[in-house]
Amino acid sequence: MLLDSAAEVFILHTAFANKVGCHVDTGQSEECVGIGESVYVTKG
Repeated sequence: MLLDSAAEVFILHTAFANKVGCHVDTGQSEECVGIGESVYVTKG
């Protein structure tokens, strides 16, 4: 099965966000605070 690259990236970001305990809202944007010195803020 082939996925659109944007959809695939969003799926990967969602999986990552769930793994580190970030909130992903229904507008497909993520706001994440990383562990340690890293801070992640991404918008999908």
